[in-house]
Amino acid sequence: MSEGGRRWTASRSVIASPNQPAQSPDLNCLDLGLFASIQSVQSRTTSRTIQDIIQEVEHAYEIMTAETLNKTFLTLQLVMKEIMNCESRNDYKLAHIHKDKLIRAGKLPASLQCDTTSFGLAQQSILALAVASWIDPPLPQASTQPSPRSPPLSPPSPTHFVEMATVEVELCKLSQLPAL
Repeated sequence: MSEGGRRWTASRSVIASPNQPAQSPDLNCLDLGLFASIQSVQSRTTSRTIQDIIQEVEHAYEIMTAETLNKTFLTLQLVMKEIMNCESRNDYKLAHIHKDKLIRAGKLPASLQCDTTSFGLAQQSILALAVASWIDPPLPQASTQPSPRSPPLSPPSPTHFVEMATVEVELCKLSQLPAL
């Protein structure tokens, strides 16, 4: 078994399980807050038919406030920042920014800034993943035959990594722009 790509060989077949970035409900804005707020509104009444449930969910969407949506998206941004800080793992501790307190003070931001530490850690993780995928590429599926027209894989050039870093810098700059 190799750590980079976790490969197992059993009975002449090879199963590859490449490392992947965090794929958790924590990165799904609907799971983070929208469904919970809809469920809290919907659970206050008793539904007897499917039509009742549909009407209650529609009512929950109608009374959803921009404030609730903003709090949900801020939570998503906090989660993304913490995932960057712990190198794409999902064993992070989510910091509380006391959103309700900031709302009462009129100081709740529309979006959060991407600090240089988080950005640097994200760059290192992306570069490490890119290098690992070049050094230890995932094995092709046994049933898949490469197309005769597909070019052979070649290692990325150093300029490719510079271009990736440039794009990341531009994305970070965009994330610091005020929300529309």
